[in-house]
Amino acid sequence: LSRAFFLRRFLISVVVILVIKRTSTDQVLATVSRKEGAEYDVAPSEFQPIQLAKETTMSTPDTSATPVSSLKDSAIMIFGASGDLTARKLIPALFMLQRKEFLPPNVPIIGVARREKTDDSFRAEMKVALSKNIKGGITEAEWETFSKRLFYVATNLDEGTDFGPLRDSVERIERQQGVSGTRVIYMATDPKLFLGAVDALGKANMIP
Repeated sequence: LSRAFFLRRFLISVVVILVIKRTSTDQVLATVSRKEGAEYDVAPSEFQPIQLAKETTMSTPDTSATPVSSLKDSAIMIFGASGDLTARKLIPALFMLQRKEFLPPNVPIIGVARREKTDDSFRAEMKVALSKNIKGGITEAEWETFSKRLFYVATNLDEGTDFGPLRDSVERIERQQGVSGTRVIYMATDPKLFLGAVDALGKANMIP
């Protein structure tokens, strides 16, 4: 399979939220995709279409090009990381980006969900998921590299939750990994949790 396939699989996942910026009036701009080719606005007219960041453009890349490291200063967060979507789709797609050398080694993947678990337990679950969902399996060397980028932060995603503790944990991980740029946030949650979570991200100054 081509590099373009894995890049599209990562970018156009079943539930993808790319949080890019907040407006001067504190409005959050976002788009939800439930499946490939099916996008819809999640709020009334006060929400406007987003402009995708250059490094996360949805256009098909040149498959003849050499792998690039345009995400080297980014952190990837997955809300709803305890769910089936993360285990079956998102983590395997991210793993394949690493295998194809599209994911720089310092880019952290931070799982966020209600359930209490440690980084190590999250990693163990994702290793099982990869063994089930990657055709031909993975090597120990590949897993050793991939596991080092996996982290988990337990957070209540209900509306009104203070994301200050989440921000502190994410910033600690970013410092540890040496990234301080873009945060790419995927909302793999029940849609009713989306707006509250994005609002909490804004109040915690986790998005610019």
